[in-house]
Amino acid sequence: MKKRWLVLFSLVFFLLIGGCDTNNKNGENENKGTTPEVKPVETKAARPGDYFPLKAGSTWTYQGAGNEYASFERQVEYVKNDFAQVREANGGTVSASVYQVTDRAVTRVYTRGESYDSKNILDGGFTSNDNTVIIQGPVKKGSSWQNEDNIKRSIISLQAKMDTPAGSFSCLHIRMDGPDYVIHEYYGKGVGLVRREFVSNGETVSSTLESYRIGPEITDK
Repeated sequence: MKKRWLVLFSLVFFLLIGGCDTNNKNGENENKGTTPEVKPVETKAARPGDYFPLKAGSTWTYQGAGNEYASFERQVEYVKNDFAQVREANGGTVSASVYQVTDRAVTRVYTRGESYDSKNILDGGFTSNDNTVIIQGPVKKGSSWQNEDNIKRSIISLQAKMDTPAGSFSCLHIRMDGPDYVIHEYYGKGVGLVRREFVSNGETVSSTLESYRIGPEITDK
């Protein structure tokens, strides 16, 4: 049973491989005299790409628990128009994926395992071999969608609290219901994936954000 569960996790994890707001407190201003007119503030609806930043040079490192391949690193290598090429390494293999970000969705449109050369496939051209919607709009509680894998994905919350080595975040929580497993993914607005939990037969494998950088590293000259 244990071996079967580990195999199941590995298969699902490799399929998955292919931002959270920090809490801010505003001080209260003491007003004297007449009360100023308060105008309603229009809040801009969140877009799928807000939770999946793909700026060239961005990196994320995840701390794993429950499986030797749960720890991994992610890096945005190349960006062209609304496409981004992302490299992921988990100690067992390296994969290359291409994501497309639009106002309607974040979609993985290409994925390739055993990709060790970091070749720019955006400039060279690629043939889409995937169509997995990672985050779909409208980004609101109760929204759901289903990909070709027939796994239902549902937005559970936009304010799920997550404490990680990289900080504390208020996250978009997406739940995926498989045939005999459940996956929870938490995304931070402007940050990206914060935590992933794979649960099956009472066992949990998790990947938690340890450190990250959005954009290229800036060095002093």
